[in-house]
Amino acid sequence: MGEVYLAEDTKLNRKVALKFLPVDAAPNRERTHRFLQEARAAAKLHHGNIAHIYEIGEANGKTFIVMEYVEGQTLDDRINSVATTYLDEILRIGIETADALEEAHNAGITHRDIKPSNIMITERGQVKVFDFGLAKLTATGFEQTGAELPTQIKTSPGVLLGTVQYMSPEQALGREVDHRTDIFSLGLVLYEMATGKRPFTGVTATETIDRILHAQPEAMGRLNPTVPAELERIIRKCLEKDRECRYQSALELLTDLRNLRRDGSQPSVITERSGRETLIRPHYIYVLLALVLLSVLGGAGYFVTRNKAIDSVAVLPFTNESADPNLEYLSEGITENLINRLSQVPELRVVPRSTVFRYKGPNVDPLASARALGVRTVVVGKVAQRGETLSIQTELLDVTNESQLWGEQYNRRVTDLLTIQDDIARGKVLKPISSI
Repeated sequence: MGEVYLAEDTKLNRKVALKFLPVDAAPNRERTHRFLQEARAAAKLHHGNIAHIYEIGEANGKTFIVMEYVEGQTLDDRINSVATTYLDEILRIGIETADALEEAHNAGITHRDIKPSNIMITERGQVKVFDFGLAKLTATGFEQTGAELPTQIKTSPGVLLGTVQYMSPEQALGREVDHRTDIFSLGLVLYEMATGKRPFTGVTATETIDRILHAQPEAMGRLNPTVPAELERIIRKCLEKDRECRYQSALELLTDLRNLRRDGSQPSVITERSGRETLIRPHYIYVLLALVLLSVLGGAGYFVTRNKAIDSVAVLPFTNESADPNLEYLSEGITENLINRLSQVPELRVVPRSTVFRYKGPNVDPLASARALGVRTVVVGKVAQRGETLSIQTELLDVTNESQLWGEQYNRRVTDLLTIQDDIARGKVLKPISSI
């Protein structure tokens, strides 16, 4: 609700966001009340994952609030724009959002409109929760008018506040809501991040609400086989239709998410998307990817940690030498995973994905590319399929003396790889990676 503009605070020389109450809403006392409620509710909160409210004012008969300006992208845009979402990223965003809600709930504030478009991811990857315009304060806050029924669709006898696809059952029914409605909505967001699909959708708002009230979401493992069982358990607990069966506080949810993130044995969640649909790749891709990570990180990690002179590395996009498009996803997945994992090695500068993918192609000179990127070492690789055999060749090259520090080639039959899928899912193969 309201129009938002980028502005500059001339006194403090900083960018701010100005949110104005729409002119056509000015005569509407209820909307004016909700607009002011947003400012008062959010102004009570001081948390690193909540967008700050600086002040409220009026100019030329128009009411406005001055908010923190955050550079980045909404979680909604991020879900739609990235090809892969990793478990650690899902958990980090979930943890920071839950932490923000815990702060708000302790202050007696229920957001009531948690959705990807109200969650901003800053350029540094930090979560910022926005828009407390639909916030409902409990008795520890200020009272609200009885005319405000707990989106944007009209029902009898009132108007529902919120966004249909991310409503809790009690919210969709227009009943009294509390902080547990935010936990349900956050569960919907986590489900969407992990699978690329909203759990409850219909052709009309009425059909969507009916599914929220009566249908169970599709099993996450069917949409993305790499989702850990513990993450699915956490999300399903958030999505209990009976709020007495959900997490009873954001702190409980926060604790389970933190414990899952701390468990280093969990494999990464990789979700390939085309629009809002999740395209599940053959299982052997995930199995082979884990094996290659073990191989490459084992070799690269050894030289990086043993040779103090190696302080920088670039992972060039692996070359797909076959016509199979599935191998293209594998090639890109290997590259992205190596970049993410090597970035965790202390005192090692790793060239980001956005930069190295400029050097994608079969005719790229790896040493020349590494020199252009200003790194000491470079990881290169090739992926090919010959009949039922998948072959991956990897090398770690030293740019200074144009020598090979390490190399490995994997040849695996697809049928053989499937036999160790369960071990990969349980993290047995990936555990040694955490040692570098």
